[in-house]
Amino acid sequence: MSPSESPSPPLAPELAAALAEPTARNIQRAARVVEARSADPAFGRPLRLAVLASANLDGLAPYLLTDLALAGFSPTLYMGPFGQIAQEALRKDSGLWRFAPDAVVVAARTQDLLPEVWDRFDPGAAADAPARVRGALEPATAAVLGGNVPLVLLHDLETPSRPPEGLVDHQRTEGAVDAVRRVNRELAVWAADTPGMVLFDYEGLTARFGKERWWDPRLWHLGRIPLAAEAFPALSRETVRYLRAALTGPAKCLVLDLDNTLWGGVLGEEGVDGIALGHAHPGSAFRAFQEECLNLYRRGILLAVASKNNPGDVDEVFASHPGMVLAPDHFAAMAVNWNDKAANIAAMARDLNLGLDAFVFLDDSPVERERVRTALPEVSVPELPADPARYASFLRDLPDFEQITLSEEDRGRTAMYRAESKRKRLAAESGDLEGFLAGLEMTLTLGPVSGPHRTRVAQLTQKTNQFNLTTHRYTAARIAAFTEDPNMRLYRAHLSDRFGDNGLIGVVIVRMGAVWEIDTFLLSCRVMGRSVETAILAHVLADAKNAGAGLVRGAYIPTRKNPPAADLYERHGFAETGPAPGGEGSLWEIEPGGDRFPGAPAYITVVVSEA
Repeated sequence: MSPSESPSPPLAPELAAALAEPTARNIQRAARVVEARSADPAFGRPLRLAVLASANLDGLAPYLLTDLALAGFSPTLYMGPFGQIAQEALRKDSGLWRFAPDAVVVAARTQDLLPEVWDRFDPGAAADAPARVRGALEPATAAVLGGNVPLVLLHDLETPSRPPEGLVDHQRTEGAVDAVRRVNRELAVWAADTPGMVLFDYEGLTARFGKERWWDPRLWHLGRIPLAAEAFPALSRETVRYLRAALTGPAKCLVLDLDNTLWGGVLGEEGVDGIALGHAHPGSAFRAFQEECLNLYRRGILLAVASKNNPGDVDEVFASHPGMVLAPDHFAAMAVNWNDKAANIAAMARDLNLGLDAFVFLDDSPVERERVRTALPEVSVPELPADPARYASFLRDLPDFEQITLSEEDRGRTAMYRAESKRKRLAAESGDLEGFLAGLEMTLTLGPVSGPHRTRVAQLTQKTNQFNLTTHRYTAARIAAFTEDPNMRLYRAHLSDRFGDNGLIGVVIVRMGAVWEIDTFLLSCRVMGRSVETAILAHVLADAKNAGAGLVRGAYIPTRKNPPAADLYERHGFAETGPAPGGEGSLWEIEPGGDRFPGAPAYITVVVSEA
């Protein structure tokens, strides 16, 4: 299930009650329903999550179950015995390994790892704090990642709000607070260099919430519970924010209304000079919101407009209003007309070749929001605050656009979609498909997957749905492990044409042997229909033949979204041999040296790169 799809209907009433009145009792009731449905594959994306903590976080479980379900997961949870992070990770007969997690949260407190810094200040202990903390955590995290767990979410450390030496600490350059900050810098470097590890900003979360409110000494002394009761929901929401970003990726397109959303007032009534937009109140709130939209654009999120307005008036605002931050070039699509906004968004989805669940719609009008929710339930439609002063912070806090990594392809996404519009104009002008494809002057570059490509390859496995034969989802850590396995071969495919560079658009993962097994074959939706898959498959078959393989075998496992890939093997000469492993889908084979394959298209130039 994608990030913007809602939980399955049977659970909705319980979750709605928990959200409307999130008392501990309601959360517990919703969590029990989630647990009862966790084995149902139709409920959401399965996720087996383990939490290993140095203190008692059992109270987090019902909040995690509920929030994960709201985020589109079908969760199963294991709360390890507190204070036994290393024991759980290093003993292969522990509850953690019997549970077989997909992701593990490692949450160690500063107090437990550095008591000489938190409880009493020891300059010697503070000096080597980074090395001591990493030494304490590295065996456990290495064991978890070495056990083929795709994701470790590692908490950084909280700085003390009241260091043991009081105000003196803040006058020093090497006090207790500085020691913890140096630890966190070391953890950030370590996580960045470790595939599969994601650093959780626990220090930032406690600061935003309020350190004095974050814990309750009474609960600590009663049950070694390190959080106040009201802190558990905040920790759960932030944990799910990270998991959702790491495992499903962001929504792809933000669709914006204009009047009272991108600027204040109604353009048709106020005129260009009368709308609120600029450095002074109330226009400053809308300018701040545009700045936040621009930040999303810089992160590779597409921007679009759906507004009921006169196009000429809107063009004048973009061209001449001094308060505008956003320009027409920042938008991948603009629907400024008097049509139904839901119809406009559906048309954008077709034009951009994106699923509706890739869209988030922001509009100040409750009527327009409800119309889009009703007509397009796949589109995420958050409740924009009534006060425009909160628009910017609301957008910044919205989890739909969070991502753990950012590739160069992400940053250039709008330019890619603008180039795609030019290709569509060429297609409309061409007399036939063959002429259109030849006119693109395509160059396909195929090469192995190495360090710089792992992030983007992992993104594609997690986000590509329409042309994805098996929809196997892999993290960067798993991709890294594949690249180091001598029995695996990974291909990355880049495509460029006379309109621009499409970036990394295809991935093939093969298990080699006497029979080459195609584990993953996927193609970005933006290059579908150009016969790129034929050129890629021809290259893979040639490699299989040269390696002495007698057969190449691949499975098609149907999902709700991948029918465009259903006939790949059939139309390329593969023979169906039976059901796919597990009984769902079909299995296909071909002799790589045979004459049944139609051959690579002449209008695609293939370049093989070892870089």
